Amino acid sequence: MPRSSETLENSPRPLHELVAEVASSIRDTWSDVRIRAEISGCTVAGSGHAYLTLKDDRSQLRAVAWRAVADRYRDLLRDGTEVVVRGSLTVYEARGALQLTITSVQPLGEGALRRAFEALKARLGAEGLFDERRKRPLPPYPRTIGIVTSASGAVIRDVLTILGRRYPVAHAVIADVRVQGEGAADEIAAAIRRFNRLDDGDPRRPDVLIVGRGGGSLEDLWAFNEEIVARAVHASGIPVVSAVGHETDVTLCDLAADLRAGTPSMAAELVAPSVPEMLSSLRLRTDQAASRLERLVDRARRRLDALRRSHEYHSPMRRIERLSQRTDELQLRLDRRIAHHLERAGARLRALSSHLAALEPLRPLRNGFAVVERNGRVVRRAASVEPGDALRLRFEDGTVDATADRRRSPGNR
Repeated sequence: MPRSSETLENSPRPLHELVAEVASSIRDTWSDVRIRAEISGCTVAGSGHAYLTLKDDRSQLRAVAWRAVADRYRDLLRDGTEVVVRGSLTVYEARGALQLTITSVQPLGEGALRRAFEALKARLGAEGLFDERRKRPLPPYPRTIGIVTSASGAVIRDVLTILGRRYPVAHAVIADVRVQGEGAADEIAAAIRRFNRLDDGDPRRPDVLIVGRGGGSLEDLWAFNEEIVARAVHASGIPVVSAVGHETDVTLCDLAADLRAGTPSMAAELVAPSVPEMLSSLRLRTDQAASRLERLVDRARRRLDALRRSHEYHSPMRRIERLSQRTDELQLRLDRRIAHHLERAGARLRALSSHLAALEPLRPLRNGFAVVERNGRVVRRAASVEPGDALRLRFEDGTVDATADRRRSPGNR
């Protein structure tokens, strides 16, 4: 047998097999990485994909952002911008070159954040997203108030406390989202869209939305400056109150909203009328109506008395008769006018009383309904109750403690 013959085991492999094997290994090992670098040589192809180089003072790495990602971060994908990018390492097998497929981009540093903010603000403003003429008034008496924020922060506690004090008849629906960091902007925008997709007859569909969080640095608030959030707020069919940070913080979410509140607490006060103030206003208007009616009647009586005294003894009989007829006409007009004012005042008083009765928090309890609570929170769905849960039933005249036995399906009533 010739010594130069080769066996199958040590025959050379095709290059593409080696590259494919290396590419697969890299994808499995480096599927989610975050890199801090500077953008260089960024170009956008006719397809909309962006090709660029990420570099620092020691290394360079080719990267690609597919069209959907490139469109979202077009204001950040510029030469010289310092960024934090997230993505997966891949191999462009046609060249055997290592590259990063980008999934998200965030500016690095206050200066880069500010430049990205101003660039996106100018672009969206040119599209009309911040046009004051499209902003809508808030509903005066919302039945349901949607809140898009973190359910674990102090913000939601403050908002719910204010709503409970000022306007306890409203139903608050909370969308728990992250309010900073990667993925926060997507969650905020998705929550706004979910609320808008609810049918008009769905009791969970809000009449107004509060979108916001507490204060922080520009980097902390950046999720509310992302294009996806600004566009979701602009497209909302439900009026939006933006309450991000403190009064000095202005975000793109604020500019796109129908109304900006300096703080989340201020947002709660703006969307919720004060029931105590409404009662006080009703009493004041009732007193004013009664006082005006009393003055009108007194003025009419004094005028009638003056007419009678003026002609009773100092005029000829014929003139007295004519004036007496005139007096009767004035008396009839006065009676009709008094009756008209009394009817208007009564109708207004009945309307205000009816409106106040509709807003009364205890009205459903007087009709035989009860509020079910568990651990101090209102239970709204049977599906959330488990056997053995301790419950408290709140009636108009007091409370009753109970324990859940078993949950029945809607078909087994």
